[in-house]
Amino acid sequence: MARKKESDEEFFKRLIDKQFEINGFTDINYDILVANKEEEDNRPFGEAWYQRYTTTKEKEVEFKDWLKVEMGKRYKYIKGKRLDSEVGMFILGYGLKCSDCWDFLNKEE
Repeated sequence: MARKKESDEEFFKRLIDKQFEINGFTDINYDILVANKEEEDNRPFGEAWYQRYTTTKEKEVEFKDWLKVEMGKRYKYIKGKRLDSEVGMFILGYGLKCSDCWDFLNKEE
């Protein structure tokens, strides 16, 4: 029996859910975000879900590696630096805030 092709929304949902899973967040997932969209949209600047839930360098690399494999399987025509760029664009648009990725921001003067 042929497997049903995953829709774009299902694929996106899986990526968001995996990001939370890798970072150990069990209280949030894509479905919760969608159900609470109006509340999320009304939050003050700086309190969006992707800023409240944070990641670390190590976990971001783990997610990027997983994401590259998944995007490579889905979009077989995207390879090499273009695939790296697409992964980077996903992280830029939907990635969690990295708490220790920018060391110079955490230094006290």
